[in-house]
Amino acid sequence: MSYIDLFSSTNMFYSLEAKGYKRLILNVTPSDATISFTATGGIKQGNNVILVPTGTSVTYSVSAAGYITETDSVTVSDNMAQNVELILENVTLTVSPTPSNATVILVADGYTQSGNSITVDYGVEVECTVSSEGYQSQTNSIRVTSDQTISVVLSGYTLTVNPVPADANVILAATGYVQKDNTITVPAGTEVRIGISKSGYETFSERYTVTQTESIPITLVQEIAFIMVGDNGQIAYTRNGSSWTTVTVGSDTWNSVAWGEGTYVAVGDSTAIISTNANSWSTVNAKGKGIIYGNDEFIAVLGDKTYTSTDETGEEWDVSPSLAENTEFTDISYGSSKYVIVGSSSTAGGFYSYSSNGTTWSTTYVTMTPTKVNYVQGNFITGGSSYIGVIPEGAGQFYRKNASGKIWYNATYGNNLHVVSGSAGALAKFESANSSPIKMTVGSKAWYGVSYREILGVKYFIAVGEDGYITTSADGSTWTTPVQVGTSTWRDIVAVNV
Repeated sequence: MSYIDLFSSTNMFYSLEAKGYKRLILNVTPSDATISFTATGGIKQGNNVILVPTGTSVTYSVSAAGYITETDSVTVSDNMAQNVELILENVTLTVSPTPSNATVILVADGYTQSGNSITVDYGVEVECTVSSEGYQSQTNSIRVTSDQTISVVLSGYTLTVNPVPADANVILAATGYVQKDNTITVPAGTEVRIGISKSGYETFSERYTVTQTESIPITLVQEIAFIMVGDNGQIAYTRNGSSWTTVTVGSDTWNSVAWGEGTYVAVGDSTAIISTNANSWSTVNAKGKGIIYGNDEFIAVLGDKTYTSTDETGEEWDVSPSLAENTEFTDISYGSSKYVIVGSSSTAGGFYSYSSNGTTWSTTYVTMTPTKVNYVQGNFITGGSSYIGVIPEGAGQFYRKNASGKIWYNATYGNNLHVVSGSAGALAKFESANSSPIKMTVGSKAWYGVSYREILGVKYFIAVGEDGYITTSADGSTWTTPVQVGTSTWRDIVAVNV
């Protein structure tokens, strides 16, 4: 260094003054600024005083954080004091908002914003507010100590869906935004498409406009599991296998019901009705003793004609010409890419006809009069008086099982059992198409319809019949005491949404 620090030696200090040394005192603002001196032969006293020989040139530098450093030179001819006031640095704060068109307001007393920036003295507090329509505004106070650019990302509003049951699959969709778990964050006013699904429940679908952060519970409704139809315009359905909702549509007897692609069709001797929810029904130009959905179409049978739906909604139908003289169709089923019609013949007793396209039929006469037919486990099972018939895949050799003493109607399959409904409280079960039926008696009423499905993992056989009675079973062997659902006879039941 070019000066000597003799601050610790007071006597020497005064001795140097006596020898012609002069003092330079710097009074600085801010007071804690750092001072450095450069002078030949100079002797520094403390932070702000230097002794130099008379006429010496002293260069000083004063610096402090946030201030512009000041450097100058002075010739010391006599004791002297000099004031040095540092000037605050100018620093610029710039805000980069998301969304990019958000409004940025920067406020500091005495300073003016330019665009999304403001230039202030070092250390000045700036109040920063960022806002945009549909987003939550942000306001922060920022002490500016350097040139800096800060990013401010505005948050939208979060929609959280809490489904019941909790493990249902939730889909939240809005253009340009991504779902996370069961939530989505979007600007206010955004329309979110909500979809919730779970096996065994009706799919929930709705458009929801988000206006605030919120959490909404949505409880799924169990899907309809079974629907049955009967006399006096009666229709009933259940979602859980135990409680039933009954509606009355007209006063006719509904002989049979089918379900496909979200549409229900019930047929009677003089008309047919359709519905998409099993509550509201409308009439269509069809009729039938039996009806089936297969190969993307509904086909009903009555007399010696078929009635075929010609559109996906089941609203338009075509009627066929007479398919076979001296016949009376009683039912139709579909499976293994084949349709099978059964019925009676005035000349030959009973028959079945099969077709791969629903228009061209091959007929076989049999030694029983079939009542109903159902496709079950690769075979068509048909009922009749004292016999249960089996048509392998609709085209094989017909054979019958002896089940004397009863008239047999509909068949179903579940829990590794075939179950067939019959007259006077009779139900029959057998494990395979080749095994003999075991007859059971449940009550005394005729069971005209029987069906099977699982409801949320619980097995249900349901048989329905005379005077509104129904009975249920979990295994096809043990049945509940019959109870009435209404008093009108139930003619048919089918499992739906399976």
